[in-house]
Amino acid sequence: MHPDMKKQRRELEHTRGQLAALQNSLLDRLFIIFRHHALIENKSELHDAAVRQRCLNHPFDSATRSEVEVIIAQLRPLSEGIARLKLEGERLQQAMEQQARREAAERRVIYDVPATPL
Repeated sequence: MHPDMKKQRRELEHTRGQLAALQNSLLDRLFIIFRHHALIENKSELHDAAVRQRCLNHPFDSATRSEVEVIIAQLRPLSEGIARLKLEGERLQQAMEQQARREAAERRVIYDVPATPL
């Protein structure tokens, strides 16, 4: 198996982890804003589309509205990027497994048993 593939996969996973951490911190900030305005009580409520839309329709002050809009604008591409990196990581894993099977097949030596003379 090529070390480059392993390194590339590690880098993909590392980048995906960083994006996921950024996404979590943005969701935490959004949760804090919504909880502060008594719109939600649990962070899990952020995953409900109806609740999220109700929160976004709340009449925030201009500074808070601006912050919420910036967070929402950042979350969309982050989610897409994380999904794309996950897919790329899975493809790379499949390629690594395929490469390992090919290398194992190449290392396998088949010996023909010579026919015994009669």
